[in-house]
Amino acid sequence: MPLSSQLSRRERQIMDIVYELGEASAKDMKAHHYLMHKIC
Repeated sequence: MPLSSQLSRRERQIMDIVYELGEASAKDMKAHHYLMHKIC
């Protein structure tokens, strides 16, 4: 049974938010890395 089916609706919502924040953070880090290389 997949983990998502074992979670409550609220737990799934929280996990979705955590995942989205992680995705945003990864994009921010890539953008920061790119900008640092452009400046230096």
